[in-house]
Amino acid sequence: MPTLPQNLQELYCSNNQLTYLPSLPQNLTKLYCYHNQLNSFPTLPQNLQELYCYDNPIYEIVNSNRLFQIKQNIQLLNNFRHLYYCLQFKKQLRKWLWEKVREPNIMKIYNPIYLIENLGEDDDLDTVLNNWN
Repeated sequence: MPTLPQNLQELYCSNNQLTYLPSLPQNLTKLYCYHNQLNSFPTLPQNLQELYCYDNPIYEIVNSNRLFQIKQNIQLLNNFRHLYYCLQFKKQLRKWLWEKVREPNIMKIYNPIYLIENLGEDDDLDTVLNNWN
């Protein structure tokens, strides 16, 4: 396999019968190598952002502790992000629930017009007030 240029940023080599990859340049950000016969990878560049390697008999990378640690870190980051946004928007959510959901219903039920509409000439005021809510 030829040597890859050092300024290469994206490598698309999917749907071949490749059994190995050459040394990858450090500028590489995307690697698409699915549907091959890869059993291992060379050292992955630090700048790599996207890696699509499914449908390969790769065992070394899938079972590596590094990949497991990366997955754990991503899960931890997502949990933190979720907690952060929950706390960040807690007051706004409460305000929205009050203004959009609860307040209109409360205003409708306890509005004096509602009392007037439901209080007939022969009705007992105490009975209507007890049944008001």
